[in-house]
Amino acid sequence: MFLLNGLKRLFSAYNSACHTHPYLAKSLTTGAMYGIGDALAQGLQMRDHPENKFDWIRLGRMVLFGTVIAGPIYTAWFNNLDKLPYLMMRMRQFRHAAKLKSMERLASEYGLKIVAPGVPVKAREFKKITYIASQLLADQLIFSSLYTALFFY
Repeated sequence: MFLLNGLKRLFSAYNSACHTHPYLAKSLTTGAMYGIGDALAQGLQMRDHPENKFDWIRLGRMVLFGTVIAGPIYTAWFNNLDKLPYLMMRMRQFRHAAKLKSMERLASEYGLKIVAPGVPVKAREFKKITYIASQLLADQLIFSSLYTALFFY
């Protein structure tokens, strides 16, 4: 029971920190995860090859990279990834409005007038699958490519 209450308080404090200082909290979390991942990788490598020694400098580099570079980049990317479908929708609405203006201009060249009273200049909204697919593709094609290049640079 004491352990459960302690974990609840820990998670509550972490959630609070994520809201009040998102970049700091998430950067420290990312650094810790990078460190844990590297320590596990080195441990598995030492199990298969006992002649290898634990590389504390490598561990420090991974923690530093996770905290200083990866954490802020991940936080910024994933905070803004939800805005991508909205921006795409705005672009679609802009294209829709531009097509209507173009049609009006073309019709006026022939002496015709297009009147669409009460019709808002609005394109169809995205389906849920399009919304999710746009985020997935942006994450995999844009972010993953750039991040992989940054990591191995």
